[in-house]
Amino acid sequence: MCHPYGGDFPYPPLSSITLDSNHKYMKNFNPIGSLVVLIGALVLIVPALLDKGGNVFNLIGCVVMIAGFFLHIFLNKRITTIKK
Repeated sequence: MCHPYGGDFPYPPLSSITLDSNHKYMKNFNPIGSLVVLIGALVLIVPALLDKGGNVFNLIGCVVMIAGFFLHIFLNKRITTIKK
């Protein structure tokens, strides 16, 4: 079976793939949600490493991570719909 790229592979060769730093989806990326998720992860990790963990840190870390996850989705969705 022959493909348009030549050879028997269903995907283009690596030499034809270029990385564009101005990709239209990453240009309008909002990092706030990702940073909130990272802060939530730190709230979970740091007390566990210092043996000071407890239910309060677990609850706060999980709530912050879930909030950051939804913030990431909604802020980036809002940016893409406004720009169109």
